[in-house]
Amino acid sequence: MGNLIEDINDETKARTQVIFVKNFGEKIEELRSLSLVDNDLDDLIEGFTFLKDSDYYAALLKAYDLKEGIYESGVTRNKFFNSPLISLAGNYLYKPSFTINLHPLKDGNLPKFWSMHQFFEYLYHINTNNPLNMEDMENIYYSDLVSRVISLLDDFNNDKVKIGPLDEFFKNLKEVKWKKESKAIYKKMRGILWITHELNNYPGTMLVGDESDFIRFLCFCSAAVDGRVLVSVEDVVRAYRTYFKLIKFDITVFKADSEIVESLKVNNRDMLAERFPKLREYLDDPVKMVNYWLKGLGIIFIVFGVLLMAFFKYPFFLIGLLIVFTGALSFLFVNRWLCVFYGFFMAGVSVFALMNGLNIQSLLSILVSLMLFNKAWKFPK
Repeated sequence: MGNLIEDINDETKARTQVIFVKNFGEKIEELRSLSLVDNDLDDLIEGFTFLKDSDYYAALLKAYDLKEGIYESGVTRNKFFNSPLISLAGNYLYKPSFTINLHPLKDGNLPKFWSMHQFFEYLYHINTNNPLNMEDMENIYYSDLVSRVISLLDDFNNDKVKIGPLDEFFKNLKEVKWKKESKAIYKKMRGILWITHELNNYPGTMLVGDESDFIRFLCFCSAAVDGRVLVSVEDVVRAYRTYFKLIKFDITVFKADSEIVESLKVNNRDMLAERFPKLREYLDDPVKMVNYWLKGLGIIFIVFGVLLMAFFKYPFFLIGLLIVFTGALSFLFVNRWLCVFYGFFMAGVSVFALMNGLNIQSLLSILVSLMLFNKAWKFPK
């Protein structure tokens, strides 16, 4: 019975595939009937056919399903929203706020620009097939990859073309809107895109919307580059052509601008230093940083020891006294051996806690002990 059901399902899938292949052919013929330049038409047909026959969607869906797993541990994308390009866009594009926005909702807004960067992350992951590390994220956000794509579109990889300031571009992008004719063409092409999804068993996830938003944003970019406020049919064609070129291109060739990376690091340090003036000394001197770290730990020890002395009797009173003494040491001197002493002390606390059935406290104490031994090993010389 089970085999019969599987056979029926397989037959149904096969028939469905035949229908979608037929629909794909019909949609392509409709595309041919449009008044497009031959080269544009050939590029579009080639692009849609590539989506239909390649494993691109399988790779893209795999990246999307990873969610936060697309990044290495400790890498968060929000950290990179301080890129000069995003900051510049934020000066001009609509962004969400708690105030009433009287402007109509437009595609050329800041959240769509953020989403565009995330789609680049998916494409980058497909190229590397590895979790994105800090360097990868810097290459996406701090290189000229995105700026070249939004301003040059399908000519983004032409090294001979240089891009200038993008202030006017973002001013224009803010005002761009659809033209009725061009939106109809966009929807026709999106229909072909939907068929390629079905032919690849591509489920109707949010990624479908992200892909559409990405292409739609490129349509608006194409109009903004030419200083127009209405998206033309040519803009739609160019946006799709750009997308088809991007998914075949190895975008890992774009590398972060080292000057931007260093300037952002300096700016972040300066912001902290302005808020906490004393912190600059610790940022510039690793020995002082360890000193600062150990004094903080010493304060915790003293507070914990005082609490033991205040609320418990012998032998906890003596243990509290010893902890207070240990904490006070960090204010007298700082060196590698103090870290070692603290490490052994916390190891002893762990054993004591374990003997008294305090398993969680024992585990936490041994973790602190290991951290202290590690700090002693890496102590600045």
